[in-house]
Amino acid sequence: MQDEPTTKTDTKGDKVDTPLEAPKPKSAIEQAREERLLLEETLKKKEELLDREEKLLAEKALGGDTDAGQLPKKPMPLSNKEYAKKVERGEVNPLVDDGFG
Repeated sequence: MQDEPTTKTDTKGDKVDTPLEAPKPKSAIEQAREERLLLEETLKKKEELLDREEKLLAEKALGGDTDAGQLPKKPMPLSNKEYAKKVERGEVNPLVDDGFG
């Protein structure tokens, strides 16, 4: 039996490391096993991520929110033109603003 060459030479004489034989195709059972293993790994990772997300949401819910130490936002003062437009539309009563209303 002769040793089969595993390299070819290209037109320039350089050796190219490529097998001469094509790799054997995997059987359907082997492919199914590989896909199952990949799916199991993916499901484990997803389960870990969901557990982490659940813990974070629980901490956030239990931690609560507070406005302590924060100043309330002040509304931006209206320019004279904006105030006049609101008076014309009836959104603002100038008498109330001046203390007569």
